[in-house]
Amino acid sequence: GNAVKHERMDQAAAAAAEADRRLATLRTDLAGLARAEPTAPRLQLSGGLRFADLFFNNIFTDLAVAQQIRDGQDNVARAVQLVDDLLGRLADQANGARIRLAELDRQRTELLTGSG
Repeated sequence: GNAVKHERMDQAAAAAAEADRRLATLRTDLAGLARAEPTAPRLQLSGGLRFADLFFNNIFTDLAVAQQIRDGQDNVARAVQLVDDLLGRLADQANGARIRLAELDRQRTELLTGSG
């Protein structure tokens, strides 16, 4: 019934707020890295719908909620894709850095031992 629906909406809003907070933290953490700032979509649900739902519990608010859920699912899918892309980019950068470090280490060893 209504109580279950409202509890689920509250849980979804809390989860969206937590996801937003983590994405914001990720953005801040990545601010120092070149070319690695995801512009993740906001996931938050708008608060007005719940108020409307309490007073006009009908097909219109249910449709509005359903649309918001679909929008939210789209935003989550976009955010997941962005984070996946970002992880791939960071893995590539880390790999490149490891290769450069190995090469520098090899050159340093040559210089120190006089071989090469």
